[in-house]
Amino acid sequence: MKGDKDKSVNFVLADNGIQESKKAVEICKLEIKSSRISGDRKKKGYSPGNPYPAYGRLEETGKPETGKFIEHSRKALEVSCKKRNKESEEAVKEDFGTGYDLIGETDREIEFHGSVNKIPVETADTKVERNRIGNLGNLFHKMGDIRKAIQCYDQALKISREIGDRRGEADTLGNLVLAYNSLGEIKKVAEYSEQELEVLREMGEKRKEGLTLERLGLIHGFLEEVRKAIRYHEQALVIFRETGEKKREAATFGNLGNMYFHQGRVSKSIECYLKALHLFEHTGNISAAGSASLSLGIKYSSLGKMEEAIEHYNYALKAFRRTGNTRDEIAVFTKLGFTYHALGKVRKGIESYEQALEISRKIADKEEGSILEHLGRSYISLNKPKTAGRYFEQAFKVFVEIGTREKEVNPLRS
Repeated sequence: MKGDKDKSVNFVLADNGIQESKKAVEICKLEIKSSRISGDRKKKGYSPGNPYPAYGRLEETGKPETGKFIEHSRKALEVSCKKRNKESEEAVKEDFGTGYDLIGETDREIEFHGSVNKIPVETADTKVERNRIGNLGNLFHKMGDIRKAIQCYDQALKISREIGDRRGEADTLGNLVLAYNSLGEIKKVAEYSEQELEVLREMGEKRKEGLTLERLGLIHGFLEEVRKAIRYHEQALVIFRETGEKKREAATFGNLGNMYFHQGRVSKSIECYLKALHLFEHTGNISAAGSASLSLGIKYSSLGKMEEAIEHYNYALKAFRRTGNTRDEIAVFTKLGFTYHALGKVRKGIESYEQALEISRKIADKEEGSILEHLGRSYISLNKPKTAGRYFEQAFKVFVEIGTREKEVNPLRS
């Protein structure tokens, strides 16, 4: 459950993530900039919701239009400098940053966004200043300079708290969560997630509160703090039921199932996975239903209930075939091979292993060597040492080819 210290937690932050926020920022950038250049901040073109900026929406804007925008900004900057209009100069320099962002020249983008903060603007709007610092943080994050991004987010967070902007505070905390997660500093991820949760509760943002609780559950699961993880997942579950989010509810039941399994409460884990499976079926999520059924097979197998395990493996196999999920097909065939072997149906187990091997070779899957080992051990059980030896030799070659020379092919290894 717990990986190396430099690993990050695998969770999806759909609401506060940089990628989604940048999409929103990019879609409305040109309309905001165009209004600034014209000097009319109150006209409709300044509104982020207006779909008709000067050069069209960002996703429809190509390099020629961006070039016009940069040139327009250059002329505006010359005028502002001549008139000694510092506020206008600041806005136009930020426009330059936007133009270079659109054509992928991130270094120049940062140069202009960064220079904004060096201009003393007597009439500066604090919230706008916070947004600029936050955007600069996003740019550093995009370039992989996470420490600089964090410095910007810290400044933006301080301003948000000073002006009492709870929405800005929550969003900035979300960005700090992502930044520290990128660095693998999971304790910091937990710390800022807790702060974000507090703000979201004060704001009454139920859905985002649920997502943050779910994230905290995943974090504490990663840290092997299973009881804490269960508490957070259970709180998230209550919210997702209140808001009617069946997909999130299903995923949360799956996460709870994992935690109960790690506690050794296998029956409770199965109960959660059965609920998850039902909800995934109800919402039409075939792939997720397959994953839940695969997990159920593993849980039943751990209890020695092999027939129930086989039933769920076959269900998962059908689901993965429907969705074209070949890698998970390999996992199911391998589990079936093991289960049939445990039931004494060695030849049927070999059939499953051979199907897993066939798919593995087609897609160059890394499990090929392990499957060959399983086949070798199966033929040992049938008292066919020569056939077993051929499979062990093939397995050894595969392990050497993929660089796992330390892996020793052992026919007696369980």
